[in-house]
Amino acid sequence: MKRLHWLFVIAALVMAVGLAAGCGSSSPGATPRATETTTAPATSAPPQTASPTPSATPSSSPSSTKTLTVALYFLRGEDVGVAHRTIPYTMATGSAAMKLLVEGPNAEEKAAGLGTTIPAGTKFLGLVIKDGVATVDLSSTYASGGGSLSMFTRLAEVVYTLTQFPTIKGVEFKLDGEKVTVFSGEGIALDHPQTRADYEDQTPAILVENPAVGDTVSSPMRLKGTANVFEAVFQMRLVDANGKVLAKGMVQATSGTGTRGTFSTPVLFAGVTVVADPPHGMRSPELAGMFLWMSAAVVGLGVALSRVLPPRIRQHDQGPRDAVAFTRLVVAWGILEGAALFPLVAELVTGDPLLYLVCAAAVAGLVSLFPSEARWKGFAVQPLPSGGPGQRMR
Repeated sequence: MKRLHWLFVIAALVMAVGLAAGCGSSSPGATPRATETTTAPATSAPPQTASPTPSATPSSSPSSTKTLTVALYFLRGEDVGVAHRTIPYTMATGSAAMKLLVEGPNAEEKAAGLGTTIPAGTKFLGLVIKDGVATVDLSSTYASGGGSLSMFTRLAEVVYTLTQFPTIKGVEFKLDGEKVTVFSGEGIALDHPQTRADYEDQTPAILVENPAVGDTVSSPMRLKGTANVFEAVFQMRLVDANGKVLAKGMVQATSGTGTRGTFSTPVLFAGVTVVADPPHGMRSPELAGMFLWMSAAVVGLGVALSRVLPPRIRQHDQGPRDAVAFTRLVVAWGILEGAALFPLVAELVTGDPLLYLVCAAAVAGLVSLFPSEARWKGFAVQPLPSGGPGQRMR
């Protein structure tokens, strides 16, 4: 099968991903579960073991050829970044991930821009999981060095790596077997189980967790991660190694604007013909065309109504001319503002740039309603010859 190398670009985040368009390659499967309650210390002492949760324990030993994929959260610059590693199957997935994490990124991951602030020589000593809290024991080397940025990022690496497992909701730390409540000379308080929310400052605005460095994927590719962006909406692009854009589209997270949400959307590609599907299957050529025509119709109707409806407003009880004129102006502006909003919302759904032109037509109508002297007189009351109280506006 022909293997291709692609570059995946999402917003300002750039990450390298290998794509294979054939059988035999697959994206990472379901998230593995960290089922161990105790792991063997990395010392010469006899190992201490305990049976994992019965409901998560297979009835027979898995085949030695069976594998699983775990995520390792290293750093990309000053924020966490993700790499995937395929390892032999084990029930102690949390321990396996931690052992790999403290070893640091491999050559391929370093070439892709990943690094770590976990000091070289740090040893993983053990892991206990109880009531959703993982207590990880590391050697005291882990707290060596200085600088608050370095300390916060190395904590984030561990917290993110362990909380990828659904059985772990928070992380507590030990150093050489002693519980840590204040970490390092920087005085970082660890007085509660640490969660990802505690390390929002070490998380990029858009964190892509799948695909990740080390992945070989095929179409359809599942784009997954978390985001904290304005209105929970951002654009994604898929480009090849030569910079040619193969796919682009809108991605909708579950929340945004100060709150981190999740996203998961399929991206389809086949050769050079690629379709990017935003969440809920909202993007298609037919749907984009429908929204374009609907937006044009709404704006056209809004412009017409802004001209026809306000002059038909009646003056009741012989109200002052300026009050009636102002009412007419407000009605016209309200109609056009609603008309301008529709294509903007449609653009967020479909990503069609032509909708900006439709919106511009509504904005032009708003500008034309600027209350100049001529427009103001046009909106003003013109009394009928009878001079009755129920005067009709022209």
